[in-house]
Amino acid sequence: MVLTLCAGVGLSLALFVQARQAELRNLQLAFDSRGNAIENAVSSLVAAYLEAIHSIAGFYAASHQIDRHEFAAFTQRMLREYPGIRMLGWAPRIERTRIAAHEASAVAEFRLEPGYQVRAAADGGFWVFPILFAEPSARNRSLLGLDLGSVSGAFPTIDRAIERGVLGVTGPVEVAGMQFDCMIALPVYRKGAPTFNNGQRRQNLEGLIIGMLAFSPMLSSGLRSVDLSGQVVRLREDPDQGGAILFSSADGHIDPPPAASPLAPWQRKISIGNRDWVLQGDPTPGYLDANPLRGPWLALGAGLICSTLAAAYVNSLTGRAEATRRLVELRTAELRQSEQRHRAVVEQAGEGITLVDAQDLRLLEVNQAFARLLGYERHELVGRPIADFIVDTPEGVAARAEHTLVSGPNVTRRQYRRKDGTVIDVVKSATVLDLGGKRVICTVIHDITEQLRAQ
Repeated sequence: MVLTLCAGVGLSLALFVQARQAELRNLQLAFDSRGNAIENAVSSLVAAYLEAIHSIAGFYAASHQIDRHEFAAFTQRMLREYPGIRMLGWAPRIERTRIAAHEASAVAEFRLEPGYQVRAAADGGFWVFPILFAEPSARNRSLLGLDLGSVSGAFPTIDRAIERGVLGVTGPVEVAGMQFDCMIALPVYRKGAPTFNNGQRRQNLEGLIIGMLAFSPMLSSGLRSVDLSGQVVRLREDPDQGGAILFSSADGHIDPPPAASPLAPWQRKISIGNRDWVLQGDPTPGYLDANPLRGPWLALGAGLICSTLAAAYVNSLTGRAEATRRLVELRTAELRQSEQRHRAVVEQAGEGITLVDAQDLRLLEVNQAFARLLGYERHELVGRPIADFIVDTPEGVAARAEHTLVSGPNVTRRQYRRKDGTVIDVVKSATVLDLGGKRVICTVIHDITEQLRAQ
């Protein structure tokens, strides 16, 4: 009877695992598809931000000369509509030898406030790029006059943008004590001047339009119309560039990743100019609660009913058929009442049941009876090595597992260590299952501690 019940439970658990894997695959596909809408929303948002910055280049191309007030008036609407833009600025190219002349004429020529002064990088080259305008001016006044060559790590990106005539994007930067998630530099060339090659572009460069971005306000406002329920959306740097989290949809602040989930996060690459970021969605516990895995438990319940019937047949040979028949009828009636009854067949079983990975000897699944037997919660057991609970050396545990894998089903007496340190004696029936190409050891454990004490 023990072997019959063990085999039936093992087959039921195998069916449960296979059904669970199939349903998880379908749930994973459904979750992955949710990333498409978010990716499209973020891509459209990035395009709108870049279009705003390019429009400033068009403003310069259509104007003879722009002073501080004209620049502020033109950028006011962008700063209001795009909260992720923390600063829009203009940095002309100035010969290092002409810094003093530039400072003397800039206040009157561009209607700057008195006291404007260029803060150039000490080890810079022939040219400097001082920030002449910085809007909104109230929070960016400390940036005026700062040479972009002094911004740590930014100049290689700026130089590459000038060389290729394209928009250049940095990673996170600190400028005058302020943190920004990225800096965008867009070169502007003299009107009508040729820019067909690198030499012409460098010769005819007028300056750089600068944008400083913060992703948290940018994405918080841009994703309001997108359904983010059941997931935490994050934007992080590319792993090759550090992988730092720059935005999290969890209450609008950056937080650690959620607890382990059977579902993998979806990921999309978001490109801004020459730089890539990773957009990622992690499922929350609420998503799994809203999409419960009912199929595996139904399959397990059906399998256990069949196992119980088979055990009843064997038991009838020893004169206990009537008791088993009543147990089967009771369990069958309970299973028909609700879906939860299917799970109760395993959860309320008096015998401890475990599934152990034959490769690394870690617990894959346990029932409530096994957890109660050792004094743990179920989540404290799953994933841990079975050797943590057996009174034996890890080598001894591995040797007995190998014996089961080679010789097949067996019944042995073992000692297990409970959470409080006490030791119990058990009879353990073990058999080997093949679940989707993975070998798993199924055990049914019966506590005989009190029987031994009575003897």
